[in-house]
Amino acid sequence: MKEKEELSKLKLKQIDQTFPTTKPIDSIIPVSCPSCNAAPVMDHINIHDKIAKCGSCATVFSFDQDIKDLALINEKVETEVVVRPAGIEKSYFHDELELTMQQPTGGGWIAMAIIMAFIAGLAYMVHVKDDITIYWSIGIFGAALFFFYKYWNKSNEKIHAVIDEKYLYIQYRPKNLMKDKAIRTQEIEQLYTKTVASNYYSLYAVLNTRDGQEHKRLIQYIDTRNKARYIELELEKYLGIEDRRLPEE
Repeated sequence: MKEKEELSKLKLKQIDQTFPTTKPIDSIIPVSCPSCNAAPVMDHINIHDKIAKCGSCATVFSFDQDIKDLALINEKVETEVVVRPAGIEKSYFHDELELTMQQPTGGGWIAMAIIMAFIAGLAYMVHVKDDITIYWSIGIFGAALFFFYKYWNKSNEKIHAVIDEKYLYIQYRPKNLMKDKAIRTQEIEQLYTKTVASNYYSLYAVLNTRDGQEHKRLIQYIDTRNKARYIELELEKYLGIEDRRLPEE
């Protein structure tokens, strides 16, 4: 008898357990009559037309707006949190934010150095064979040494993104033929990153100018997506812009 009672209690406990479901509770829409607040039975609910009939007061009502509201809630994108990646320095000075990273040009410098050294060797061989001036070989070899120096000094070549209440500045130091950019913060509507190649990304700004809206490239090459997204999110946070995905991304 005692064993039967324990078995009965065990069965009741199993029945009381919540049945597992793959749908979250937030996705369940409570349908009720707007007149008497009674819940209609399933036979009185038309899922396709999104209307229902109350069994208590016979009121016919629509629950289409409830479904739309739920869809808007589910479409909200969770805020992306990007931790500051290695290779980016962040600093504040008064109300000015500065983000600094290394220019991703090291591979280009070493490639140019090797090419110039090879050409310098060919020029010297031509000088020995055909007795042409050696200055060509010396000049090209000097260029090779310059590119070797640029590669050796690559850790000191930086990109600075500086922003204050009025302007966003993008500065290359040394410039390496890149012009500085100064953009009015009040013109910036959105920032986004775009894939340039398999290993590089660019940072763009959507600007509302007097001549209309334009997309302006701020930084041409960023070597990782984490760096690009971090710079984008930090600048948007400073400007008070809500991050959203654009078709150009």
